[in-house]
Amino acid sequence: MSEISTAPYRARIIVATALLAFAALYLYASLGLSFGAWSNPRAGFMPRIVGISGAALAAANLLIVILQERQTADFGEKPMRAVFFVLGLIAYVPALEFITFIPATGLLLLYLVKIYGAKGWVLPIGISALTAVGVFFLFSRLLQLPLP
Repeated sequence: MSEISTAPYRARIIVATALLAFAALYLYASLGLSFGAWSNPRAGFMPRIVGISGAALAAANLLIVILQERQTADFGEKPMRAVFFVLGLIAYVPALEFITFIPATGLLLLYLVKIYGAKGWVLPIGISALTAVGVFFLFSRLLQLPLP
């Protein structure tokens, strides 16, 4: 096969491997937090569940990509959306430090909804605000877990 025809396959392998590495690092970092118990969860409860799920899904994705025939990669109609999605997630972490959980989460959700093509502003702002407040209420009040 020529170098041109193997490039998309190689790109999919690299992306799948990077996802697995990120999930493994996330899981490793979450192991330093206290898990607590199922009836009394601590700060590490949700990160561990997300880390285990993410690592399992990333490993399955890598296996699927490896076992697939070499074919051209389809990055969708608008591949830059993925780049903007990742940039939004990267910006979210420092935003938590400066503007606290509810505003940072609301702004991130609004950003993600808008980059995926939501029309207008009223419904996206409403959905983002209600989701941010709902998640805050769920974790801080019902589960009594500290949020940034």
